[in-house]
Parts: sequence; structure tokens; C-alpha cells
Amino acid sequence: MNCYVCGTKLDEGADRCPCCKEYVVDFIGDSENTGRILKEKGERRREKLLSQYGIEIAVYKWEEEQSRKMRVQMPPAESLYRSEGWLEEPFARVPGMEEFAVETAVRKAGEEKTVVMTVQSFSSPTFLHIGAVIEDGFKLRLVLKNDDGEIHRSEAVSLLDVL
Repeated sequence: MNCYVCGTKLDEGADRCPCCKEYVVDFIGDSENTGRILKEKGERRREKLLSQYGIEIAVYKWEEEQSRKMRVQMPPAESLYRSEGWLEEPFARVPGMEEFAVETAVRKAGEEKTVVMTVQSFSSPTFLHIGAVIEDGFKLRLVLKNDDGEIHRSEAVSLLDVL
């Protein structure tokens, strides 16, 4: 059985999700109707939890013979659950770089923590699109896509462990 809020696989007999701390619900009666109600409740709870998070990445713009570091806001965390969200602007691939170390800032309730997430680059010269996805267990991954639609993913970082 999986948590109806964050999707984490639950151990037999668990009374709370080890990830999001939501109570495990046992029910009797009409399982179809109760399942629908729990699914809706889980979606509302998940959206509420994820809406507290903001995710930004550091990007570098080349301007007037020098690069300037700036932060770019990723799509809202609640829209990223099991769904990739992409930044609009493509980025040029840097020749010779086998992987990118992307400074990623995660914010929640006025607190912020920065983690460096690495994602493998592509060997062919191409423009790259960067995005993110939140997987079960509220695990964040950065996603890199080239013009051919090939995708590389970073290692996962738990949003709940970051803050």
C-alpha cells in the first residue's frame, strides 16, 4: 500500500507515513466511495504541503564580456508532482562539460537551503531545456532535455529532508 498523500510505499502495519507523517487510514464499508474520498483528500493535502515550497536554480547569463549569476524560479512545486515542469528559455550546452552542478535553492516558510544537484550533460551540440519533477516521497529531481527529446535526470533530493 502507498501513502495517499505523498505516494511513499508503506510497510505492513504502519500507522503513519514515514515520509510526510500522514496517518494511514483503514476503512470499512464501500471501498470504492471511500477510496475516491481518500484520493481527493490526499490530493488536497499534497497540494497544501507542496504549495509551501519554492524552488529556484542558479543560471548564468553572458552579458558584456562577463557572466552574471541570477536565480530563476522553477514552476510551482504543487504542479511538479509526478509531472515535469520546464523553464521556457533554453540554455546553450557548454562544450566539454560532462555534467552540470546546478545550485538549487529550496524555500519553505521563510527558510531557505541550497543544495547542489548534478545532472549529466549531452555530448552533441544542442540547446538544453531544464525542468524539475517531484516524485513519490516528495523527492525532487532536476531534468535536462536536449532538442531531440532525450532526457537526463539528477539524483533525487527529498524536499522534506532539505527543510
